[in-house]
Amino acid sequence: MTTRVLSERQAEILRFIGDFHAERHYAPTHREITAGCGISSTSVTSYNVEILRRARLILIEPGMARTIRLTEKGWQTLEAEHA
Repeated sequence: MTTRVLSERQAEILRFIGDFHAERHYAPTHREITAGCGISSTSVTSYNVEILRRARLILIEPGMARTIRLTEKGWQTLEAEHA
């Protein structure tokens, strides 16, 4: 099975979510991700967040605010990036 490589933007979003949660102990909103990553629209953010969710790098509780969090696989991906 091949591992899908994240785009630069997806990797940046993953890092932002991890850093945001580590600093504040709660999850960022899509708008905060958009602003923090310098993305032009929340729809672009939503598209990339969905890709991260499908790759099982993040979890999102449906219908609830501020529930985006990295999975163990997501944290491992960030750690591998810094190795």
